[in-house]
Amino acid sequence: MTDSACKQRTILKGYKTELRPNKRARAFMGQHCGAARHAYNWALRMRSDYYKRTGQTLSLSDLQREFRVYKKQAGNGWLLEVTDRATEAAIRHLHDAYVQFWTKIPGPNGQPRRFPKPRRRRGGGRFTLMILSRHVQRDRIRLGKIGWVRLKQRDYLPADCGKKNITASVSEVANRWFVSVLCPAYPKPTPRGGGDLAVHPGVRNLSVRSDGVKAANPKALEKAQRRLRTLNRELARRKRGGQNWKRTRQKIRKLHYRIACIRRNATHEMTTAAARDSGADTVVVQKWDVAGMAHTSAPTRSVRRTINRYIADANFYEQRRQLQYKSDWYGADYLEVPPAFPASKRCSACGQVKKEFPLWKNDYRCEECGLAMDRDENAALNLLEGASRARLEGGET
Repeated sequence: MTDSACKQRTILKGYKTELRPNKRARAFMGQHCGAARHAYNWALRMRSDYYKRTGQTLSLSDLQREFRVYKKQAGNGWLLEVTDRATEAAIRHLHDAYVQFWTKIPGPNGQPRRFPKPRRRRGGGRFTLMILSRHVQRDRIRLGKIGWVRLKQRDYLPADCGKKNITASVSEVANRWFVSVLCPAYPKPTPRGGGDLAVHPGVRNLSVRSDGVKAANPKALEKAQRRLRTLNRELARRKRGGQNWKRTRQKIRKLHYRIACIRRNATHEMTTAAARDSGADTVVVQKWDVAGMAHTSAPTRSVRRTINRYIADANFYEQRRQLQYKSDWYGADYLEVPPAFPASKRCSACGQVKKEFPLWKNDYRCEECGLAMDRDENAALNLLEGASRARLEGGET
């Protein structure tokens, strides 16, 4: 693909980096998070009550017009101190959630959308607003009424996004503030010619590829279990709402944030190596029902809990999501094998399929040909056969 063709193909890429706010900006951003959460819950309550009374629904313009009147009432003056775009975006998010629920649009994991729920203060706040592209500079960013906020990483956010207005999303995790901007990007495909490459996620290894490459699983959650248990016992002994209770809860939030960062970094390294560095023509993965795997039947309750924790720590769905969009970025085809294909139960040498093969068994042994190998390596080789069947059914994307 030529450079001119690459420029014609534009994607929207999110750039997320950490902020370095002072005390004033930190308090103001917290106020924006509270206002966005209040506007979202107010719009949800208004739509629910109006539907119960009349059997009809309120449009987005009706909600925004009513909220302009609501925030001018007595006792709501604090809503006038924040940027209007933050509350308008929250109401728009509620409207989009309603539309996706009633139109049966599937979620990112393929499951049906649930009815919108009220936002809570737990888990960190977030808000979204539109800013001018010239308000993004190499070491700072301007966020509406909040003003200029310094960035921890210089020259990461694109200074020229190619458009006048861009979307900026601010979020708080473990008392750390982040901003994410959505800008156009022009991906450049990498040379291809390596044929099919099957990627099979696992527990002992983060993934096993059909060419024999294994990605190590950092097992961040498993390694932090002892520290988590200690902190949770400490939190249980504290008086709820006290200063010591808040300090311990903050320690737990920081530890969970560290676990998520380790898991996310390992997943990005693995998926980039498979989609970009391998040079494969087609990346083959299997679409799994991860929610069904988490409720698998195991010999004992303790074994089931352990397997479920390992599955949650392996990031199965995130692996498939990243492989899909990175294959598109770097010029590789993406192929999903149906969930019904017995990749783990099938023998890659003779094709014999086992009737039962539990998740807690790691070694595959074929009774017909005597093949003995790791279950994930065997499954990765079987996915190449599954790719041939999926092509016949027209499953390549």
